Amino acid sequence: MIDLDDPKIEALFSKTDWKEIIADLPPFQHYGDDADKYLDRCMDVDTKEGLKAVLETRQQDPECRIIHYCLDQWEDLLISESSPFLVTAQLGETWWKENAWGVCRRLATAVKGAFIIMGEKAGHDSTERRNQAINNDDRKKIGVKVDFLWRTISSPDVDWSAGESATVWDPASMKYRYEGVFKLPRQLHDILVARTSEVGGVDSLRKEYVCGLLTGGPVIQRVQICWGTKGKNITRFFRSPERRLFSTVQELGMSLLAVHDLLILRATTLRLCRTYETSRHQLAKEQAKKRRQELLFPSAMPNEKRRRFSLLSSSP
Repeated sequence: MIDLDDPKIEALFSKTDWKEIIADLPPFQHYGDDADKYLDRCMDVDTKEGLKAVLETRQQDPECRIIHYCLDQWEDLLISESSPFLVTAQLGETWWKENAWGVCRRLATAVKGAFIIMGEKAGHDSTERRNQAINNDDRKKIGVKVDFLWRTISSPDVDWSAGESATVWDPASMKYRYEGVFKLPRQLHDILVARTSEVGGVDSLRKEYVCGLLTGGPVIQRVQICWGTKGKNITRFFRSPERRLFSTVQELGMSLLAVHDLLILRATTLRLCRTYETSRHQLAKEQAKKRRQELLFPSAMPNEKRRRFSLLSSSP
């Protein structure tokens, strides 16, 4: 994994090589027009009365419902005379997850079979990687736990995104360095590698991101990872700008930039799911075609496989 935000990593490469490394980053998927218009309307709000007026109308579009939920949840924070932002460190991680970023559990709204799992939960792909090298007699290891998982409940279950939370936002702290630079990117890397292996190779998902979230107090940051421009061994990750929930309704427009980032994460993850399903069906068709060709033309098979086929064909 190459951290595109780290100047020390950049210094290890020549300018030509670095230019190639950062080239052709996939675009993000934008959210729908209805949400775009509704977000524009909400960003113009700068009074308590205006906020209440916006909240009066219940939204039907899933993305608009996410925006509405944020405004509804933030209303007390924005109009409170004793702002919780003054005692950020004392409120604790759980308080911020529930009162500021509870919207995270709504990101899979209206997505069939998808759920956001909040709390300490190990990802399937992280667990599988950690168990690859152990013997059957050994005790199975559990993957590294995260605070947020986007999971499709199917057979088998599939993970698409992950996130980490902290009590305060401090990019200089060891916790941020560990979770934002190593732990979360590694989780996203496990998801990307696993989904890629299930659809036949890197090129199937080369233009897709696996997105994740970092939250700390009133701040949120999106993290994303994708494959390199070519080859199959290099992944690239980088962090989007920090987005902050401000303490007054007059700054609501700036606060809603966080919702903008969450909607991009949602839309980009849904695009990943669609591309994955399309690639998986295409792989199934190719495998079925190959199987039929081998039945029709056994001479094209490897010697050992052709010998077994001949024995089966000649059996009574």
